[in-house]
Amino acid sequence: HLVELQRDFYDMLRMTQQNSGGVLQIAGQSFRNFTGTLSSTATGEQNINVPVRARSIKSIFFKSSRAAGQQNFTLSAGSSMSLTQYQVKIGATNYPPTAVQVNEATNKIEPYLELEKSFGKLGSTIHSNLLGNANYLIDHSGGGAKDGVVPFAPYGLDLESFRAEIENGVDTSSRALPMTLSLTLGTDGVQVANTVFVYALIDTLFFVNMDGSVSVSS
Repeated sequence: HLVELQRDFYDMLRMTQQNSGGVLQIAGQSFRNFTGTLSSTATGEQNINVPVRARSIKSIFFKSSRAAGQQNFTLSAGSSMSLTQYQVKIGATNYPPTAVQVNEATNKIEPYLELEKSFGKLGSTIHSNLLGNANYLIDHSGGGAKDGVVPFAPYGLDLESFRAEIENGVDTSSRALPMTLSLTLGTDGVQVANTVFVYALIDTLFFVNMDGSVSVSS
């Protein structure tokens, strides 16, 4: 689509830029993506390095899938990893202070609510999604077959502090703080080698200069 704006809008935009020192600032968000590995014999505590450097990390999302030998109909499936608890360690601080408890048979609600909170939907009245008791955290082997139920196991952690500033997440950039995703697997483990996909949602500032160039700060 082509949107044509009148000249007075263009002039007003230029005036706004001049009044703000020649730069327009637009607040937005973007993602950083990292991966880690879990061996087929992995059990107990496993740490995945998440080397994100940003001034404001809002949320962390992660999922695990077979590292190789994907079966048909399981390309988007997720393994629950037989996970029993998880949290993020940033420097010397744990988020949350008490690890999120998980049980694929008896405690799906806690990780589900953490996931909703990470997307900012916990207080929303619209909760429709594809996750339910029939397909969420049902299979830690990452299997799936034709006409069968495809398992999904996305996890999330909300790191946002509820302040008024635009950038109000966790800062790992100023002091170069290391970030680690700490996973505690059950005795069953993952059974097959898995790749853990980690996504960090960060605040991003876009600066539009008078010459039309755009710079990004995160």
